[in-house]
Amino acid sequence: MRRITPGRPRTELAEERRADLLDAAEGVFAERGIDAARIDEITGRAGVATGTCYLHFSSERDIMLAVQARFVDRPVERQYAAVQNLPADDWTGRVGA
Repeated sequence: MRRITPGRPRTELAEERRADLLDAAEGVFAERGIDAARIDEITGRAGVATGTCYLHFSSERDIMLAVQARFVDRPVERQYAAVQNLPADDWTGRVGA
C-alpha cells in the first residue's frame, strides 16, 4: 500500500484513488473488522478526502462489497493470465492451470 506524503498534490487518476481506497479499506477491515471500520480511517489511510471516497462509493457497505469483489476477482485474473500464457493447443496445460 502506498503512503501519501503530506502536502503532495493528488494528481493520480480516479482509478488509482479508488484502488488506494480499496487498499486502505482492506487494511482497516482486517485490523478492526468490518463493523468497527470507519470511513475517516479508510480515507486517512488512503490519503484522500472524505468527499473523494463518496465520489467512488455511496456507503461503507459499498466499499465492503467492492473489497469483497476484488478479493474474488484476483484469483480469477491470475488463472486467466496463466491460461493465456500457454499455447492455444496445450489443452492439458490449460486445464492444469
